[in-house]
Amino acid sequence: MQTDLAQLPVERETHKIGAGTREWVVFSDDLAPFRSRQMFVLGVSEAVLGFEFATQGWRYGQILACCGGRGEVLVNGKWVECAAGDAYLTPALTPHHYRAVSRDPWQLVWITYEPPHESTPLLDVRAATLTKVDPKPLYHLVMGLFYAQL
Repeated sequence: MQTDLAQLPVERETHKIGAGTREWVVFSDDLAPFRSRQMFVLGVSEAVLGFEFATQGWRYGQILACCGGRGEVLVNGKWVECAAGDAYLTPALTPHHYRAVSRDPWQLVWITYEPPHESTPLLDVRAATLTKVDPKPLYHLVMGLFYAQL
């Protein structure tokens, strides 16, 4: 039997943006090429101490790529530094947790995916994972989309 992920509750135990964090967000409602790839919302964050997100498994998957600064992500039950060139991959329904650890900005670009993940980079990801990436192209894409919608 296949589970209808859209019917599952969104479980976010912690979702704090923090007073000093800045964000630029793009919703993909009017962006057909992005919606066809299950992209739900895209954004850039300059996160500072007070920024934290934790879930035991919400219905969305996410790629969180670091452009600069540093934060921490939970991988296999341990806190790991996430710095420039790292990406935190979190598939739907898996626990994950990330946080800023400094007053200096942790610069992130991110994409949240709706299930199913068949046509996304999360297809074969089974648990929260840290990997290496070049975040610059994604950063420029998201900021370009943000300014185009103004």
